[in-house]
Amino acid sequence: MAIALQLACSDPVSVNSDVLLVRQSGPFLELTNRSDAPVYHFVADRDILPLLDWVPCSNPATCDGIAPSSTRRIGFDDVIGYQAGSEALVVYHWQLVAAPDDGGFVPDSIRSLTLLLR
Repeated sequence: MAIALQLACSDPVSVNSDVLLVRQSGPFLELTNRSDAPVYHFVADRDILPLLDWVPCSNPATCDGIAPSSTRRIGFDDVIGYQAGSEALVVYHWQLVAAPDDGGFVPDSIRSLTLLLR
């Protein structure tokens, strides 16, 4: 009984990594930074990804990061490749760390979350 109650109360349209929680809220994505450093992101419809060539932003002065413990709402119309009937969105995300040689920054690792749309 406790397992059934837990499943009934869980959020079926959210996914998370060690630093980011992604949730669908109507026609929006809510990206919540669960860490103590900014998180940077790139969001696209899963079906268009093979056609894209992108590079993660690595300059904290020009990258639009999500502040620690903050949430950003993104309308589906602002997601690359989204259209009515889209089935899934992929959220790539990373944090920046000091580059060892040149004083710049590099992504710590590129993580991805796939959110199935309801």
